[in-house]
Amino acid sequence: MGLFSTFSFLKPNEKRKDGVYEKFKDEEKKVLNFYQACCRNIRKNCRKDNTGFYHGVGSDLLSEIGVEKLQF
Repeated sequence: MGLFSTFSFLKPNEKRKDGVYEKFKDEEKKVLNFYQACCRNIRKNCRKDNTGFYHGVGSDLLSEIGVEKLQF
């Protein structure tokens, strides 16, 4: 997303005078939308256990054949 060095980082709501970040606004929005869609899909199709991990169908199939789930 255009961040190549520590000099590229800005404080929240800080404007850069040369307009470098203006060209990345669309890409940032696309990445954020993709991330949110992934989160919605995981929450919809997986179940959350009491430790906060999400488990799907594959995890359940492994436990049926005797493979132990590891919780860190």
